[in-house]
Amino acid sequence: MSNFSSQSRRRFIRNAALFSAGLATPLLRVPFARTQETQMVEAVVIGSGFGGAVAALRLAEAGINTVVLEKGRRWPVTNPQANETFSTFRAPDRRSGWLRFNSPVVGFGFGDAVDNLTINPPYAGVFEGFDNLDLLDFLGFPDPRLNLEKVNIRGVAILTGAGVGGGSLVYNAILYQPNEQNFRRIFPQGVDYGEMAQTYYPRVLSVIPSGATPPDILNTNWYRGTRVMLEQGRAAGYRSFLVNLGIEWDKVRDEINGTRVPSAIIGETWHGLNSDAKTSVDKNYLAMAEALGTTILPQHMVMDIADNPGGGFQVMVNEIDDNGNTVRTKTFISRLVFLGAGSVGSSAMLVRAKGKNTLANLSANNLIGAGWGGNGDHLGLLFGLPSTSNSNNNGQGGPAGAVLQDFPFVEEFDGVSLAPGHQGTPVLTRPNPLYNGINPVSLMNLAQWTNNNGLLGLGIGLPTETVPFTYNAADDSVNLRVPDNSNSAYVKAMYRMTNRLNLRNTSLSRRPSSTVAAPSTAHPLGGAVMGMACDLDGRVLGYQSQGLYVVDGALIPGSTAACNPALTIAAIAERSMEKIRQSGEWSALLGRAI
Repeated sequence: MSNFSSQSRRRFIRNAALFSAGLATPLLRVPFARTQETQMVEAVVIGSGFGGAVAALRLAEAGINTVVLEKGRRWPVTNPQANETFSTFRAPDRRSGWLRFNSPVVGFGFGDAVDNLTINPPYAGVFEGFDNLDLLDFLGFPDPRLNLEKVNIRGVAILTGAGVGGGSLVYNAILYQPNEQNFRRIFPQGVDYGEMAQTYYPRVLSVIPSGATPPDILNTNWYRGTRVMLEQGRAAGYRSFLVNLGIEWDKVRDEINGTRVPSAIIGETWHGLNSDAKTSVDKNYLAMAEALGTTILPQHMVMDIADNPGGGFQVMVNEIDDNGNTVRTKTFISRLVFLGAGSVGSSAMLVRAKGKNTLANLSANNLIGAGWGGNGDHLGLLFGLPSTSNSNNNGQGGPAGAVLQDFPFVEEFDGVSLAPGHQGTPVLTRPNPLYNGINPVSLMNLAQWTNNNGLLGLGIGLPTETVPFTYNAADDSVNLRVPDNSNSAYVKAMYRMTNRLNLRNTSLSRRPSSTVAAPSTAHPLGGAVMGMACDLDGRVLGYQSQGLYVVDGALIPGSTAACNPALTIAAIAERSMEKIRQSGEWSALLGRAI
């Protein structure tokens, strides 16, 4: 991490100087004046993950001329018989990290514990990591990112995706719907759970192919880890079931049969699945939007958003090459702008625009940047279990598998529902006598190829506090500082849960053990929160009915209710797009029928 080449150092200093110049007027970018391009478009969507992809499709269906700006590359799987598209844990390379000098999974337990990969020059890889700068400072390391967006994170490490498809490229494919009790503890009263469960969650699942691990796949040697997780949970008395995954299981069968490269079955997922088994949104929502005429522009990094003197907005963009160099700059002028760059990206854009007064109506919006949370994420390692790897000890099938619930109340369903919310109707809600008494926890196993007799567990609780993004005008940076004790409640809750798992699965021949690690998150949420910085439909306050919206994880109040956020982010985006369209404001802003 400390071996910048002189050329890379010069490029870093040059870009940092250019990006700190700011906007004297909305269109002034003196360093790039000779390469400036201006384009008019009805709608701009910034980011192409779960929220941005939903916005892109629904705008296309409304006949609105739309451009999607994505800072990352396209990652099409062109040869599912080989590791040609994505990097792997076993042989990480420059595709591993987004404009970094190393892999973002170092120290997280997802790959090799000794990952000494050096990337020089940095490359526009698929996996973005915002490192905990407090820890790096303590260890004497420089920031391993180029950090062209000048976002500084302290107190927590954040993992996200970069590419056409955003976080859906790198997530563990978990599409997990929260239960009603937890949902109501987090979301404003005006967001109706019944409407979400009956309309918007099913709408997302009708577009993204998904399903729990099928029995024929679960019962293979590749998926021993998931079976062990279910066995451990049931022995401890926890509600344990297979989680819904955005996976094409026929392609996993092809992996098992040897006609596709082993990917899901050996725990390769965070960099993408080279077998093409993951149903990321570039293959459904975005592909459908493009078929209707939407333009997607990869490697277009949004630097600033400003009011346009003639109405609408100016979106200033650096088009970058694979090494992060700016090849040209562009300004898109649009009546409608949808922020879908993820919690960190969208929040940083709004916080910076307020700090620099490029969006003047944000001056009175005192909650821009507030309400960020890490979704209650915490990692746990379970040891001393029965064999969790395949017979060759070279991997656990995934991307994920089972969920154990430690909630204050247990919902029971009629029918044959395995996962709450997906099938059946709750017929009984009763207190859970095993509840840890501190914080609801969902604990699930993530595939880990280095742990033959253990499991990597992702625990998700309910955050008890949130923190704000702030702006530093001196260096044009956006900062997030998370206190050391912010994870204490749900870390204690997870310790109680894993201790019960260990005790209830102890035998004369086996004594399981566990450890819990924090702080880190792959699920950043908040910063432009509904009911705070935005209204409940995603309109940015100060710009109601003026065409500025948030449609991604930044809109979520720090948590998706003890569940992975992908499904909820997409469902909230579906809700927002429908309600805004029904309001008629797009027709008013564009001056034509929508």
